[in-house]
Amino acid sequence: FLLQAGFEDVTGVKHRPIFYIADFCYEEKQSNSKWEMIVEDVKGGNATKTEVYRIKKKLFLKKYKLPLIEI
Repeated sequence: FLLQAGFEDVTGVKHRPIFYIADFCYEEKQSNSKWEMIVEDVKGGNATKTEVYRIKKKLFLKKYKLPLIEI
């Protein structure tokens, strides 16, 4: 999932895009017969919830408005 596109700043420095890569992503049929994309990320406790992960999670939730399930 693209969180921020790459860009060139005013000084000419190029910055790479920022991606969030989920562990699992699938569609699930809901009770109203519509399909919803589900995103899952496997975490081994608080030690794997790094600051970078927390920031990317917030950006993902804001941009894509999809459920993100932590397992």
